[in-house]
Amino acid sequence: MIATIAELEEQLSKPSKRLIEDISKIEGHIMILGLGGKMGPTLAKLAKIAVDAAGITKRIIGASRFSNQLLYKELTDFGIECIKVDLLDDEALMKLPKVENVIYMAGNKFGTSGNEHFTWAMNAYLIVEFRKDIKNQK
Repeated sequence: MIATIAELEEQLSKPSKRLIEDISKIEGHIMILGLGGKMGPTLAKLAKIAVDAAGITKRIIGASRFSNQLLYKELTDFGIECIKVDLLDDEALMKLPKVENVIYMAGNKFGTSGNEHFTWAMNAYLIVEFRKDIKNQK
């Protein structure tokens, strides 16, 4: 039985043998956009633990506004490279590290009534702009 948030977090961030094998086959570093959201921190820890267990060198990078400074410190202390950024700032977005693997977790999912323009920006505009930048790099 899981009795605490810490125990739950530990279970959720424990990589399977298959994940450890698979992550060692991925070329390049991994960046998570929207790292400060509900699932981003656990995903980043899972990736970092899998990289370490595979015995490889691969950066796990996370980009978010990081309004929660304790989360920023926790993730940085865990070995995840954290970048404070407003993803809707085009100039800041283009300054993010150019990495081969990007996981998009920044979409707006809850509390969207009356804020439809922000939801559209996070769920449609941002990903299109980011994809254009990636395409232009090739």
